[in-house]
Amino acid sequence: MNPSVNIGKFKDMLSEAQKVYRTDVAYAVAVSSAARAIEAKRAIWKIRLELREAAKEAKAKCEKAAQFTCDTASPCGTGTCRFVQGDLALIHITSAPGTTERPQDNSCGPYSLEPAIEPLMDLRVDS
Repeated sequence: MNPSVNIGKFKDMLSEAQKVYRTDVAYAVAVSSAARAIEAKRAIWKIRLELREAAKEAKAKCEKAAQFTCDTASPCGTGTCRFVQGDLALIHITSAPGTTERPQDNSCGPYSLEPAIEPLMDLRVDS
């Protein structure tokens, strides 16, 4: 919680919400379910953004590197990519075909980052 936020002006609204929350179980369950769904979507989008940024950085370094044939099956910036950083090196997946091109010649062709989302989330939860 942000300590600079003054919730005093919402006191009456919060009091009313608490009354409704205690008296209507279906409403309470619906609000909790919606909040969990929003948090899950935020977590996925955060991971997706991080993977895109890692791939972008790896591809920029790869384009500047001397010509080589890449044999990495996972997406750029993950797994055994020469330019992987941090815990993304622990994400060893065979990427699903996608539309993202690799900078260097690669036997696996274009890739998708989507298969890396769940393993990265699992890795972060476990650590």
